[in-house]
Amino acid sequence: MLQPNLGAFVRYLSTPDARRKAQAQKLSMEAASDYAVETDFWKRMRAAIVTDRKTTRDGFALREAVEKATPKKQPSFGIVANAWPSIAKRWAGSSFRKPASGVINVGGLDISVRPLFSEEWPDGHIENVAVWMNKPAPSESAVRGAMRLMTRLEPDARVVATFVDVRRAAVWSAGADELALEDAWLERAGARFAADAA
Repeated sequence: MLQPNLGAFVRYLSTPDARRKAQAQKLSMEAASDYAVETDFWKRMRAAIVTDRKTTRDGFALREAVEKATPKKQPSFGIVANAWPSIAKRWAGSSFRKPASGVINVGGLDISVRPLFSEEWPDGHIENVAVWMNKPAPSESAVRGAMRLMTRLEPDARVVATFVDVRRAAVWSAGADELALEDAWLERAGARFAADAA
């Protein structure tokens, strides 16, 4: 049964309309196949970001990931490692919190939602963070949809969702109240993804 993760859903929503069906079928095949660490381009960099948030918060883990990367991955990893310190300043006053994870159904499509990391602030508010490192920019609607899914994952007034596009140093953040209007659109998008993937 098709169950894309949050990143795959963003990829689908960011694909031009004429190519969406093909993208849905490709993502469906990826979701149905056995996970292979060697084909997960960003695995080491995601792990480095989480390590950085949990430990030193100085970017060392990301620089180390660049050094250990294959020649093919080094340029992309280098872009992320160089951009990360200025983005990470945002969380100077917060501390790491294990992110919640779960499955959210939209339009009959189950989506696996797990922020890359979460941060908790001294005032008690929580930021669930998704990180995008791909070359193509995510669409604005995909970003808002991803943030809405993260707020639905943890429906608490203290929780805000943040989406980071590292390559473009773009950061979006919003709470559930600001994103509630996305629900009807998300239902249609989920149903269309499921239909396109069939």
